[in-house]
Amino acid sequence: MTRSNRILVVDDDPQCAAAQRMILASGGFEDIAVVRSAAAAFAELGLADDAADLPPAADVILLDVLMPALDGIEACARIRMTRRYRDVPIIMCSGLDETAALNQAFIAGANDYLTKPVRKIELLARVRSALRFKRELDRRRAREAELRRDPHDGAATRNKFIDPVTGLPNRIGFEVAAREAVATSRSHGLLALRIADMGLLQAEAGVEAAMDLTASVARVICTMQAPIDWKLYVMASDLFLIFAPGGSPEQLALLGKRAVAAIDALRIVHGHSLDHDFARVVFAADAARGTDLLTLPAELIRSLDDKAASIMRPARRLRAA
Repeated sequence: MTRSNRILVVDDDPQCAAAQRMILASGGFEDIAVVRSAAAAFAELGLADDAADLPPAADVILLDVLMPALDGIEACARIRMTRRYRDVPIIMCSGLDETAALNQAFIAGANDYLTKPVRKIELLARVRSALRFKRELDRRRAREAELRRDPHDGAATRNKFIDPVTGLPNRIGFEVAAREAVATSRSHGLLALRIADMGLLQAEAGVEAAMDLTASVARVICTMQAPIDWKLYVMASDLFLIFAPGGSPEQLALLGKRAVAAIDALRIVHGHSLDHDFARVVFAADAARGTDLLTLPAELIRSLDDKAASIMRPARRLRAA
């Protein structure tokens, strides 16, 4: 790691903050700042000076949801409104019973979340993934700046909405589509698919192996037959979301089963799971309309976490249950 990778931990619980600092340090991160409140985080980040040409004071922010005075959700929204921190990854840290708060956090601009108590492999994998995507975003922005300076190159700046690994629309694109759908009265279905044990693969085999698996799974999902107005979005390296205008949970569940079967049949090598040698996906489907569309993704993600945890249990333990 280089010293430019600066991590800001914001948590009013000194034990939780100390645990996160220790895990990050064990993973090779040297520049770690810890503060106990949103106000202290704002000061550390220098939010009072929002000059666009100033580099951010942190490369990743780990932000606790429940804090006194100003909670993590409001703090996330405040940070995300600034020009300096519009692209800096924000990872929320939450207890298992704070699903509603996590829904609001994603709306406020959070990129990812961790449940407490944090696990070493998961924390390091999420932070490294966030840094990788931030570097890729910075690289694309630099390239876009070059293209704008070149009057002979008409490439558009649409890359903001495109996942660099798969070439598919990303989380920003989904948020735009979801907010447009809120204004309609039509029900929209959502199918979330998650690659099981991606954190283990990335931690043990590296970022390149994780990227290859993401791209392989994306290619399989793209081959699935579906109505033309259903769109696939890449929400994270291990998470895909199909946005289906008019789609029912039953229709999407059927598509999810087909995707699972297709990926199982290809036997894409994983090799770093606790209980299987090939890539596996889990899925969750539902439908909503209006503002419920904005909270549904986090609900599906929570359901996926439960399903992924269940397939990670050793078979012997499953038989004994």
